[in-house]
This record gives sequence, structure tokens and C-alpha cells, in this order.
Amino acid sequence: MKLASNLNKDNLHSALVLQGYDNHVLQHNANHKPLFVGDLTFESVAQGITMHCCDGEEKQAASSTVAIDAGVSVNILFRGTLCFSLGKNTYQLMAKTQKPLLFINTISGKEMFTRHLNENQKVKKINVSINKKWLYSRCKTAADRIKIDSIFAHPSRVFTFDCVEELTNIANQLFTLKSSLMFEDQLKAEQLSIQLIYKSLILLLTKPSQAKSVPITNLHRQSLKAHHKCKIDKAFEDFALTHGCLSQIADYLGVSVSTLQRQVKNKYQVTAIEYLRNKRLDKAKSWLVLDGKSIGEVSFLLGYSHVSTFTTAFKKRFGVTPNNFRKAHS
Repeated sequence: MKLASNLNKDNLHSALVLQGYDNHVLQHNANHKPLFVGDLTFESVAQGITMHCCDGEEKQAASSTVAIDAGVSVNILFRGTLCFSLGKNTYQLMAKTQKPLLFINTISGKEMFTRHLNENQKVKKINVSINKKWLYSRCKTAADRIKIDSIFAHPSRVFTFDCVEELTNIANQLFTLKSSLMFEDQLKAEQLSIQLIYKSLILLLTKPSQAKSVPITNLHRQSLKAHHKCKIDKAFEDFALTHGCLSQIADYLGVSVSTLQRQVKNKYQVTAIEYLRNKRLDKAKSWLVLDGKSIGEVSFLLGYSHVSTFTTAFKKRFGVTPNNFRKAHS
């Protein structure tokens, strides 16, 4: 999907809605100047794989926040400085002259992502993202699943690597194929996207020392049964915001409460009560950033008697207060 060359707040919001994102666009100055001028595209390359290309100039200070799903996001920045917030952290990355920068984001669960635009900043980049379920569906052995587990060992991380010529060439080819409706070009784009993801995963798994963020930790634990994990996860998701209790979740899954508690502890390394509380706190991030609810409202909706109790729980879960989390995305 190619967007208008002069992008404003409204058509950016509409485009993100069409891509299936819950989003919020904040324009810092009340004027009619475009947010971005140039080439901007969003493409669904294949089921579970998306591509985003950007080549132009940010015209004013603004931010665009979306709720993104778990997965791996591979980015090659050809030109300019890129500023974004992922979870509780904010990053500023810059491409050197004639030397593209490769950075890879890993997100283990639903997370807030905010792109911060800066006035008169020229940016050229390409992004290919693949979701977590797609990766696990390709695992045929326990060893493979352990490798993927290690990638998603933490909620969100950003790694930077030297962008070798081979990856630069792949990215340049993808740029030429974006928005093409030709059957052959679509197949070629899918092939190149998977190739880019594959080579990036190899970097994450074999050369973590090159990254500027925390090195990957290989988790030596029993591999999870992905389909059963998803079933439990979905049940907690459904009941979390209706203030459901463990007995209701156990009935839904057709197991006893003691069995449910044991399964959750084995699979997620936390108690069932903690896991249910975490699911509710995960929703708080979306309410605070995308829906603009006050901290008091979110605290009430999640069933906390006091705002201070909610604030303490949120900080323990995410390492940042609700107020500072919202500031990172504004």
C-alpha cells in the first residue's frame, strides 16, 4: 500500500488502521504542514510477513504509536537518524555516510511502539517483520524451539550490527519491488524477505557480542508445546479484563484449578495469579498510550483499590511508572 507523498496526521492514521494497527498519531504543532514528504509504503508480503519502506523527509515534530504483536523486526537504515520508543525505552539510531545500519528488534509479546518524527530529518529505511507464531510454526525439533525461545527471552530488545554488503543488496532489491502488482515480483519479494529474516536470525543466534544491547541469553529449559501454550494464553487473555478468576479459567480449559496452576508454573515460570495479573497490566499499556485514559481510570478498570497500588504493580512489571511509560510515547 503506497501512501500519499505528502503525508498528514489523518491519512497516516487511516493507513495504519487499514494495516490492522491500533494507533494514535500526535502532531506537536497545530498547523497544516505535512508530517512527511516522500515515498512511504506498507506491504503484506506473505502471511505473517510485512514490509515497510520509507524514503523522504520528516517535515515536523510528531509521533505515531501502534500496538505491535510479538515477532522479529529487521531494519536497514540507509540514511538519516531514526528515533523510536519500544516498550519503556527510547532509541536514537543513525546511519553513517555510505554505510547502512542494520538493527533488529525482538518483541516477545504485545508491545507499544512509537515512531518519533523530527523536523527536516531525511530518512531512508526498509523494515521486514515476521511474527512470532510464524517462527514457532517452522520449528520441527525441540532444539529449534529452544533457539527461538532464546530470541524472545526478554520483552523487547534492540540489536545493532554492521550491515554487510549481501544484506544491503537484498534490501535494495526489495526497494525496487515494493508496491508491484506483478505476480513474479510478489514471489521475488517474499523470497528476499525470508532470506533477510533468515540471515538476521543467524546474526542474533551466533553473533550476539556484536550487539550494543544486552547479549542474548540461551535458555536451557524444557521446550514448550506451542499449541497448548497458546490455548492457556488465550484463556487468560479472555478472562483477564472481565475480572475472571482461576476457577473460571480452569472450567473453560476443562482442567482442575490445581492442574491449571501447575501447568502455568511449568510453562511460564510464574504462578497463575501472577500470570493473570500480568495479562491485566499488559492491557494497561494500551489504555494509557492509545486510548488516553488517565492513570486513575486504568487503575479502576483493572480492579485496583488505590492508584498507588496499581503504580507499584506496573513499575514492578515493566520497570517504569505508568506516567513515565506514557511520556516515552508522547
